[in-house]
Amino acid sequence: MKATANSSLDARFPVDVTVSMFDGPLPDRAVTDVAGVAGITTAVGVRSARVRFDAGLDPAALRVLGPDAKALGLLSEPRPAIADDVLLADPYLLEDRGVRDGTVATLTGPAGAVRLPVRGDHLAPADSLIVAPTVLRRLAPDAPIGSVWAQAAPDADITALRSALRTVAAPITGAEVGGGLTGKALYGELLDRLLMISTMLLAVAVLIALVGVGNTLGLSVLERTRESALLRALGLQRRQLRWMLAVEAVLLSIAGTAVGAAAGMFFGWVGTHAISNELNFSSVRFAMSPAQTVAVAAVAVAAGMIASVLPGRRAARAVPVDALADT
Repeated sequence: MKATANSSLDARFPVDVTVSMFDGPLPDRAVTDVAGVAGITTAVGVRSARVRFDAGLDPAALRVLGPDAKALGLLSEPRPAIADDVLLADPYLLEDRGVRDGTVATLTGPAGAVRLPVRGDHLAPADSLIVAPTVLRRLAPDAPIGSVWAQAAPDADITALRSALRTVAAPITGAEVGGGLTGKALYGELLDRLLMISTMLLAVAVLIALVGVGNTLGLSVLERTRESALLRALGLQRRQLRWMLAVEAVLLSIAGTAVGAAAGMFFGWVGTHAISNELNFSSVRFAMSPAQTVAVAAVAVAAGMIASVLPGRRAARAVPVDALADT
């Protein structure tokens, strides 16, 4: 579920961090200040201008961005340069304005106008449009830097990073901090808590299974008293008898772990699909943690060995002659 959430958020918010002005330029030091924040690896300025957007319905004044190749290289999934013959807009913005994908729209800027087909793309912020840098120069040759796109380190402290970015943006009137990093952090924290709760429930299940394996082995010892006594009479040592029962318990645990892991993968896949449909995630990714899976399997095997202690001691304490006589 975490892999699916991160994949969908990468598609919905391809830029980790943005510091933007809806109207007007950012200060010259903005790019340097954002790049200097702990946890930011790279920051690039993106030029922008206010234009009139007319798609044949309700004209509106919107901001248009012209990210260059360096800015596009910061995306979660880097993409090639934007073509000169396309206008990118947020799909929700187009839906809100009743504009269909492929509609030819007119952009009118301070220096001229262009007509381009509109294409829905989550790269465009909710309140802005995106064009190629060459198109932006035709609309506004002197367009200033109105947004800073930044990439965060994978191990960055998101809470501290957001706090530092707000400190940087606070003196700039009208500046807003955005990007997909916060959404990833919120989903990650929620899913980590759910995973912790599931692990606690799994621990309870392991305890129940330990009792079940112990009861199974105890019944097995009672049913095979004659067999165990005969093996002891033929020279099997107490230690060897206990190890035989321990191996049997481990095999039971391995079989249960394999079946449980297969069932967990199946129901995890089904549950992820169901939750993703509810949250309108674009795709579902299958992912497992090998380290966690191996750790759970090791705990299950260890629990099986522990469950064999009492039945093994009971079987080992039996005197072969008495056990054969009783049966």
